[in-house]
Amino acid sequence: DNINNQIYVYTNSTKDSILNVMNGYNSCVLCYGQTGSGKTFTLFGDMNEVENLYNKYNHNKMISPNINGYMIPEGTGMVIRSCLELIEAKQQLITQQNIDVNLSAKFIEIYNEKATDLLTGKSILISRDTGEPVGCSNSQIDSVQDLLEVIHTGHQRKKFSATAMNDHSSRSHTALIVDVSQSRPIIDENGNKTTVHCSSSLYLVDLAGSERIKKSKAMGLQKTEAVGINKSLLVLGKVISSIVEGRAHVPYLESKLTTLLKNAFGGNCRTNVIVHCRTDDIHAEETLQTLRFSERCSMILNATKIAATSKETTLYAMDLALERMEKQLTSLRNNGKEHLDAFKQVSNSYNILQQKRKTIEEM
Repeated sequence: DNINNQIYVYTNSTKDSILNVMNGYNSCVLCYGQTGSGKTFTLFGDMNEVENLYNKYNHNKMISPNINGYMIPEGTGMVIRSCLELIEAKQQLITQQNIDVNLSAKFIEIYNEKATDLLTGKSILISRDTGEPVGCSNSQIDSVQDLLEVIHTGHQRKKFSATAMNDHSSRSHTALIVDVSQSRPIIDENGNKTTVHCSSSLYLVDLAGSERIKKSKAMGLQKTEAVGINKSLLVLGKVISSIVEGRAHVPYLESKLTTLLKNAFGGNCRTNVIVHCRTDDIHAEETLQTLRFSERCSMILNATKIAATSKETTLYAMDLALERMEKQLTSLRNNGKEHLDAFKQVSNSYNILQQKRKTIEEM
């Protein structure tokens, strides 16, 4: 708004999430609100400025990132600010405490109940058991250039459309997931040196805006998109109500969005919801609904814990998972099913896990 800038919003809504993630806790920052209320701007800032940054850093590899506001535009959003802090924290841990840190990012879109890897354009699955994206590529984040490349590539594939309420309306939900893995040298109770492996994730989620078709004047494909958006947001509301009311069944699996966010609400995650409202009197009813949503969110209490294991335990668990996937791939090959999407997805997951294992082993 005209009073509080992006730095203020970041400091008061997102900055603590970086500390949580670096301490081994999962965190989520989620932007919710009516279409045209500024959710995408909060997360990503002015995309023209982001593109200018992308071109600037791509042509000048010597430029260093700065989080204090004078080397990045004031309108820079939560995604770039938080990732720059993660990169800075990684560098400090490596140089000052001899802790190995690895950062990688996934960029996911959910459009009309279909999940897509925005970095490759390929369809992916969302695990109904864990909520984890399956078959999704991971992009290594070692520098500001790597981060801007991820945002640039993903933004080119995102679904946008003009409506009567927003001339650049997001027609899908998107989540940028930053995975942080750390290997910390410690002395155990017997005085022996060992390594503890710790992993955590930061979810930065831009929800498509709820809209009234009568107001947005959506027709054809836009109307279908609006119905899909409103349906998934309705399921999100049902999930939150079920958690707050302590119901035995929480309908996470009724939509791809809530399946992906099942850990953010009622799971092992520290979650901040940034609600967005429009100030026009004509949108008063939608504003009240948004505020009621935020009130329900504030009643949720998550139980968080650090996902830390020894390096040996982590590698052993990965070896078991790789062995299971090898058996699945062999079975599919023997039955002539290599052409199926299931084979490609398992094969992709196998390759990703192998790479992760290699990274941890070398730490």
